[in-house]
Amino acid sequence: PYFDFTYTIYRVMDDIKKGIQYVFQTKNELTLAISASGHGGMETVLCNLLEPGDKILIFTYGIWGDRAADIANRLSGVVIKCEKQNDNFSLEEIENAVRRHLPRFVFVVQGESSTGLYQPLEGIGEITRR
Repeated sequence: PYFDFTYTIYRVMDDIKKGIQYVFQTKNELTLAISASGHGGMETVLCNLLEPGDKILIFTYGIWGDRAADIANRLSGVVIKCEKQNDNFSLEEIENAVRRHLPRFVFVVQGESSTGLYQPLEGIGEITRR
């Protein structure tokens, strides 16, 4: 038998769209989910937000943060890297860097698969809104 799931899929896609709009605080009707790798997702976000000359503060402790910095450099962003090895960043370190550099964007990798490190995100949004 044939089932028409079109209505159901549209509802699911609309829910996903609303979630993405909330995360990025936008009402843009062209908001959509894409099918891509983690690198593709980073590239999509940075290509759509970063303008030439924008200052971006990137916290890196592995390959993914370094890749984000490479992408931002290619987009002519002003890249400031805060680097650590074998450890994630404390909220105090993040806050100090944000205050010192006053970036337009802050980029943090939550799960750095190249090193196995996990960066807690709780509190970072509050720091960036100050």
